[in-house]
Amino acid sequence: MNKTAQNIITAAERMIWDAGYHSFSFRKIANELSIKDASIHYHFTAKEDLDLAVTKGYTEVFLNAFGNSESKKTITFYIKAFEGSLKIG
Repeated sequence: MNKTAQNIITAAERMIWDAGYHSFSFRKIANELSIKDASIHYHFTAKEDLDLAVTKGYTEVFLNAFGNSESKKTITFYIKAFEGSLKIG
């Protein structure tokens, strides 16, 4: 992931923490980072894609806390099962 994409994710994460999911928009992020909306759309097609990138970051941090243990494999199994259940509905 390049620096611009990471900066976009960081800005979105901060806005979500500060005021919730509906508080961030591509326009607000673009203004904060002094870039064009199109630059954000280049990396993330929709707001949901950006939200997914933020969420994946949390998942990676969580899994890394387990290291290379057997527990990590078990947790990964449950995460994939949960993600699968979200796609059914």
